[in-house]
Amino acid sequence: MIFDLILFCAGMLVIFLMKLSAQNKTKLLEKTGASALIAGSLVTVIKLLVLVSSFEHMEFPQSEIPFTQFLIKIFVNLRPLFFGILIRLILMPFEKRIEPANTPTDSPAPLSQAATLLSRRELEVARLAAKGWTNTQIADQLFISVATVKRHLATIFEKLNINSRRELAGILAE
Repeated sequence: MIFDLILFCAGMLVIFLMKLSAQNKTKLLEKTGASALIAGSLVTVIKLLVLVSSFEHMEFPQSEIPFTQFLIKIFVNLRPLFFGILIRLILMPFEKRIEPANTPTDSPAPLSQAATLLSRRELEVARLAAKGWTNTQIADQLFISVATVKRHLATIFEKLNINSRRELAGILAE
């Protein structure tokens, strides 16, 4: 069991580092969950291949093939896959859900759509940012941290498919 866990962790680390270097826009938890599932699958496949190979080289009379023993060993060798599935299931609620855009084009969302896409707090931040307020002023006004304001603005820009406060002001002025 410990050997399985060590193999699983090593495989997960290698796959995680490969995914991290791929420059995706996915979040850390998404990479970790996917890496765990892939690593568990790979380690399980390797262990099953070794198991089948070892059983092929054993010499048993046709009537004495230990089939139940073979099935038990298969289930034991599935542990790394179960580790990967378990970690994936644990991390799934924390992963960011990417919702499909309602508009087929990459144009900014109109005001009516912006009101439906943004949460109440995001709308408050967007209105203040569109008026030219700084992140610090917005944070002080809404009693939140500057980091939270930045996070809200990043989410607003992503949801509305815009890149600047000037575009935000244009949308909210409509």
